[in-house]
Amino acid sequence: MEKVLFKSVLMAGFSGMLFVGCSNDVEDLYDPNHPMNSTINKYETYWRTEFGEIDQKQDWGFANATLTRTRYANTNTNQWADYVEIPADPTEAEISKVLDVFSKPVDQNLVRQINFSDFWVQHVYEGSKTYTTQPDMNGFTQDILCELDQLQVAYVNGNDTINEHVNNFNSTFGKTMLMQASGTARFGYVNTLDNGVCYYDYVIMEVDGQYYVGFDYKCDNQNSKIEADGIYNDWIVKVVPAEYKNTYRIICEDLGTIGDFDFNDVVFDAYLTWDATVITVRAAGGTLPISVGGVEVHEAMGVETGVMVNTGGNSVNAPAAIFRIGAVSNAKDIAIEVQGESANFVLTAEEGKAPQKICVPTSFKWCGERMNIKEAYPEFQNWVNSKDENAEWYKNYVAENVMN
Repeated sequence: MEKVLFKSVLMAGFSGMLFVGCSNDVEDLYDPNHPMNSTINKYETYWRTEFGEIDQKQDWGFANATLTRTRYANTNTNQWADYVEIPADPTEAEISKVLDVFSKPVDQNLVRQINFSDFWVQHVYEGSKTYTTQPDMNGFTQDILCELDQLQVAYVNGNDTINEHVNNFNSTFGKTMLMQASGTARFGYVNTLDNGVCYYDYVIMEVDGQYYVGFDYKCDNQNSKIEADGIYNDWIVKVVPAEYKNTYRIICEDLGTIGDFDFNDVVFDAYLTWDATVITVRAAGGTLPISVGGVEVHEAMGVETGVMVNTGGNSVNAPAAIFRIGAVSNAKDIAIEVQGESANFVLTAEEGKAPQKICVPTSFKWCGERMNIKEAYPEFQNWVNSKDENAEWYKNYVAENVMN
């Protein structure tokens, strides 16, 4: 069908114009006399042409997307399983493969940056290297077993990067700790032989779709000067993004290009708690600046605005991003804003009207780029036309046309 791109529309209540994108061979709808509702009307028109009439009781999955927990469990208790998926311990085969990767010079093709506010750390491996110190003033040397202790992670607060000690965690097999409202901006270890100095000689690498942090031991006290050797296998930990239970997935159209209806311009999961909402951004198929709760999703995923992420085709692959925003009582109230030249466009899901966002279960597999949602999910259109509380249209998909 015809693709329509809104280049700019006069926005009621704003003095500026809303810029929403550009592409080739599309209808230019620019008209400085058009009010804001003209944009919405055009979207409604194309929606109804594509999907037919909308059930007036259609709430787009948000009716029950409400707060389900009122408080956190203590991170040092056995209550984790009540609200978050606990990752399995690394297997012997996994440890062997990861150790092999980290025991070689760094493969830049495997280096990653990750951005998680909520995550697990798991002990994978501790080396048993013995280092010979530099000769002291009397010419004596000594052999020292590298000792790394007190794993440190860090979160960003304004212009500051703040370290946080991972309590009750050490280099013991099976050791696992959940970090909440924390961060992966930096990793470090405290060297017990160097007066508690924290070192940040680490690299993050991806092995079989999982993320690992490897440290390179060094020591710089008066009696023991040991240089890092560029091999990051002295201590290896695994970092696993937290997967919360009772979570909702939100799929969005940013109105940049109208007519593809792939609902992958941003795809994120939302976990609602009494004092915060945990957002996990899975994909960003839109090329416009788009923010969830005030956080620009491309930036959160470590790519430039305009780069499509995790939607197949010409998109790049990147780790999901996890961050926290203010608490809401319903996932529908999470602010999703598309940035224009001088104004923002807030995505809506009004009952009985064409949605710009839809709430689905986290089992939903989002569409690849420019794959119409009704082609990937043949029962979607029936759900649009006649709301059924028990409909599971999101389960019947064409596997080759959706993302995993």
